[in-house]
Amino acid sequence: MATSPPGPRSFTPSVVRVKSGLAPLAILVVEDDEDLGTYLADLLADVGHEPTWVRSAEGAVERLAVAVFDVVLTDVRLDGRMSGLALAQQLREARRAEVVIVMTAFGTAEVVETAFASGAVGCLSKPFRTSELLGCIQLGILRSLREARP
Repeated sequence: MATSPPGPRSFTPSVVRVKSGLAPLAILVVEDDEDLGTYLADLLADVGHEPTWVRSAEGAVERLAVAVFDVVLTDVRLDGRMSGLALAQQLREARRAEVVIVMTAFGTAEVVETAFASGAVGCLSKPFRTSELLGCIQLGILRSLREARP
C-alpha cells in the first residue's frame, strides 16, 4: 500500500485505497523526485493501474518509443534538457493517443495555459489529493473517448 513520501510536502491520500472505476490503465509517470515518483507509482498500482516510472522526459521518450500508454503523468520541471511541457508538446505534434496530465508546484496561470496549449488535458498543482489525481485521469480518458468518436 502506498504511503506518503518523507519530507515537508504531504501527498497523503484522503482515502488510502480508492478504486478508480476504470479498467486498469497503463500510466507512464515522469517525475525526477525519487520519493514522489515511487509514491505515485505505488499509489496507482494500489488502485489497480499499471504504472511505469521514469525520471526524465528523455526517459519517457525512450519508453514511448517501445510501448503505448493510456496516460502520461508528467512533472513540468524535470532534470535533463527537456521539460514536461516540451514532452507534452512532442506527443501532441506526433499525434500520439496518450492522455497527458501535468503536475507542478508552480501552478501559475501562465504554466497552466502553456500546459493546455501543449496538449495536456489536465494540470494538477502540488500538493494534490488522491481524489484529484484519479478524477483528472478519469476525465482525461473520458475526454479522449469522446474526441475519438466519429
